Amino acid sequence: MPPVKTAALKDNWKHVTERQHPFRISSISVQGIRGVGNLNTQVDSGSLLAICGSNGSGKTTLLRCIHACIGGEIEGGPLGYSAPDLASLSEGTVRVEITYNGTKEVAEYCIADGSSVRSELGDVYYFEPSASAPSVMKCLREAPDLEELVEASGFRDVDPDLYTYAVGRDYSAVRVSEVEIGSGIAPHFEVDCNGVKYYSHDMVLGEFAIFHLIWLLEYVPKNSLVLIEEPEAFISPRSQVAVADVIAKFTDEKRLFTVFTTHSPQVLSRTPVSAMRILVRLGSSCELISASGRDEYCAVLGITRPPGGIVFVEDLAAQHMTQAALREFAPSLLTRLSVVRLSGDTTVITTLAGIPRLGHPLSFVGLLDGDSADKGFKSDWPLRFLPGDRAPDSHMLEATIKDLETFSHCLGIDIGTVKLHASNLAGCDPHDWPHEFARSSGANLQSVFEAMGSCWARNDEWDESGRGLCGELAGIFDDERT
Repeated sequence: MPPVKTAALKDNWKHVTERQHPFRISSISVQGIRGVGNLNTQVDSGSLLAICGSNGSGKTTLLRCIHACIGGEIEGGPLGYSAPDLASLSEGTVRVEITYNGTKEVAEYCIADGSSVRSELGDVYYFEPSASAPSVMKCLREAPDLEELVEASGFRDVDPDLYTYAVGRDYSAVRVSEVEIGSGIAPHFEVDCNGVKYYSHDMVLGEFAIFHLIWLLEYVPKNSLVLIEEPEAFISPRSQVAVADVIAKFTDEKRLFTVFTTHSPQVLSRTPVSAMRILVRLGSSCELISASGRDEYCAVLGITRPPGGIVFVEDLAAQHMTQAALREFAPSLLTRLSVVRLSGDTTVITTLAGIPRLGHPLSFVGLLDGDSADKGFKSDWPLRFLPGDRAPDSHMLEATIKDLETFSHCLGIDIGTVKLHASNLAGCDPHDWPHEFARSSGANLQSVFEAMGSCWARNDEWDESGRGLCGELAGIFDDERT
């Protein structure tokens, strides 16, 4: 295995999620474009954006619109670089907000007449591996004077480690010759692998596609903006994961801003959720939605994820608070988790202690009430705490009393009737309140708890902590199964 450090790759992903590079997109807006319609999205942080969606969702059109707005022709550039044609789109406008060397710019492009409004920007590259890799390989195979072109430019050695990591073959040497073919430059590779020497035109398409993409990323100048359409084209699932790492590595080390489209779960398995946007089609228009968890993009791509596991909570109120948070902030996670109520914090700890940590097909979390946080509980399985410093009954009741309109709507009971029964229960113990309200009003107890949970989850006071809890649970179950 090559000396590509896993820790370094994790740092690359962390950096592209957090760092703002000099040339970056901060927002994208399209209006009235066939195949996309109207959509807007913000890019608040980081230097990488992954746009995922099913076939026909509009990913390619969107990426090409971004390039039309901020990109331009690059004379004498790499063969395989493409400036996509928008002739099939008859009308519409694209607006992209950009930060370039500390200055905010707005670029606009009108498809109908091809007019654009933009200041002088940095280098913008558009790569489409599914088209460029076969095209470049064909040019190399058919070039009648390839040997002369190689002799004129010569070979230079490149570090084989990254190619070995991405392809999964043990290259002892990799050399490349940049040859001029027509108006562009193409990479012609010579490799040594297991004692055999061969060249670009001897490679299978998937191998060359990876080599070509790495070379393109090495070619682009620092502080550029790079658009890549489906980097997974022609390559195996194992290499798709590695290629995602390669993209993050170059984005980080060359301070690029990278936008790529994909419908590969392998590529997305490496991509931080904060950098994902899901492109969904709603009739004739599309919408870019920020992903709240990995289950969402899996649902869009038609992928069934394995069951995640079980969350053990202390009682009925804790169960409904947890389920309310998941419904509000991570609904797709509910399809993989079961929230099981036990009888108190010590029972949760005892139950977890009886489950073997290694070799179990499911994962488990103990989710204790907030007032148990200072009791010093420990477990081999992860332990987390519900928001707040009191039992969940108390926090849910406070949120319910503040928002009886939502409580009434969730229960399907007239607001006047709800206020009447709520006033009669003034001073009732929070633990008893839902039971007493159900008894006096005739409402179903389960429905009362669900309505109280909804009031709590929709209360602005608990928005941040509720989202944080769901993010922690999603992270735990993803980590536990990898």
